[in-house]
Amino acid sequence: MDSTKLSHQVIERKIDELAEKFHMKMENHIRLLFQRIRVAEQIHAETKDAYKKMLEKLERENTELNGKKAIYEAELMKMREILLSPESNILKGLDLMIRKIDEENGNFLNRISRISKELQRAKDWITGKNEEIKKLKYNVESLTSQLDEKEEEEFLLKRRFVQYWDTAEP
Repeated sequence: MDSTKLSHQVIERKIDELAEKFHMKMENHIRLLFQRIRVAEQIHAETKDAYKKMLEKLERENTELNGKKAIYEAELMKMREILLSPESNILKGLDLMIRKIDEENGNFLNRISRISKELQRAKDWITGKNEEIKKLKYNVESLTSQLDEKEEEEFLLKRRFVQYWDTAEP
């Protein structure tokens, strides 16, 4: 009788120790996942701020470039009026001037294209970071539900064990 009670206590203590180890391990996993999510959210916030600053800078550049374009177009119109007027005899430098204007226009288009590509890359990068955060949140939810299930299993096993020993003891 005493040996049965003693073995019952040893088994119960062993189950409690295993359950405690399991519980601590799951808590550590969840803690690590929450820490990863916090880091990912911080990185997301920082990149979001950087994206906004970059976007503002690129929009300012775009506005400046549009202003320069308007100035160049106005100058071009003036030059065309002067060159095409019947009393003007300035047709000698016309080819040179038109080439220079076309070159400036090409540079302007290259800048706009570069800014557009940078904006797209920034947008794609932020979208990728948002997806990573969603995945991390899903992992935390999944692990939390697994922990809840394991705790429920642990509780039921303890209950069965206690019921078994209570009914087994005369």
